[in-house]
Amino acid sequence: MLSLSIHFLFLFLLLISLLAVNACSTNKYPINSEQANNEIQPILDFQKDKSDKPFLPILLMHGIKASNETLKTLQKNILKNVPAGTRVFSIDCENDLTSIFKNMNDQLKDFTTAVQTLQKQYNFTDHHLICHSQGGLLCRSFIQMNKNHNVKVFISLSGVQNGQFGIPNSSNDWEYLIRKYLPVLLNVTREQVYHILYNKVAQDSISIAGYWRDPYQVAMYESVSSFLAILNNQTNYFDFASHYNYRENVLKIDKMVLTASPQDEVIMPYESAHFGFYYEYVKGYNKDNLMIRPMKDSEIYEKDVFGLKTLDLNNRLIRISVDNVKHNDWIFNEELFVKYMKPYLY
Repeated sequence: MLSLSIHFLFLFLLLISLLAVNACSTNKYPINSEQANNEIQPILDFQKDKSDKPFLPILLMHGIKASNETLKTLQKNILKNVPAGTRVFSIDCENDLTSIFKNMNDQLKDFTTAVQTLQKQYNFTDHHLICHSQGGLLCRSFIQMNKNHNVKVFISLSGVQNGQFGIPNSSNDWEYLIRKYLPVLLNVTREQVYHILYNKVAQDSISIAGYWRDPYQVAMYESVSSFLAILNNQTNYFDFASHYNYRENVLKIDKMVLTASPQDEVIMPYESAHFGFYYEYVKGYNKDNLMIRPMKDSEIYEKDVFGLKTLDLNNRLIRISVDNVKHNDWIFNEELFVKYMKPYLY
């Protein structure tokens, strides 16, 4: 067992490693709402056929250690490629550190309030959701838990839909810090993270804890997880799916679009974005040889816990895998929007 001080130091570094490739400088894309309107609208006036009917409002939600400003480039790319008059909102909640140091249940409350406020302020009901990374899971929870939602198309961009079990190691600064100051942590593995995250303090205060899914610690995950296990109805103490009508709520949408890439360097395993995940470890087998359970072999699909199977059988579930796409490419690359998101919007 690691000491308490090492726990907190490792937790800090774990967060840095998860966020290093996911955080984007807002100064790099300094376009606020007024600037976007001033700069983009004349282009739209020239390029767009005025007879085109505007799409439903499109609401965007960012991922971890990001903010509504992070999605300004995506917002700009959408406005450039949809009918004139389409409204696109980057939701202003759970920004920056709040996206880390607030549990996912509280984030869901804030997100729900933010959506309802936008609907009232701009006088609309039906809308689409495009959500990135942790935001993809947050948006899924909004749909599942809210019988009065008005979401028509839900697009999850490399969303951590079925949990995280891995520590991204793409930051040279992070590696340097450990090697110089805390070399003992070089021996800490993903298999030890549950010591830090599977407790009430972490579950109540850290977003990642709510969807950390350790295939070696299934019983603990089922009893301790305060978010993902509840959304997937995998707890060992209550039937949340029936209580909150998960299936009925999700089936109100027209389509669910899930994007992923084998080269995603943040979501681990990347198949989580398509509701795949590791098989639970069985004692006696090779601990280093975790295999992926495909979505269609999972209990959440077979039992249609929140409507995945029904969506799939009715061609309303679209799973897109694109090679050589990094985690943040989905929110900065215009071509990805045009090819893999726009065709499902209206």
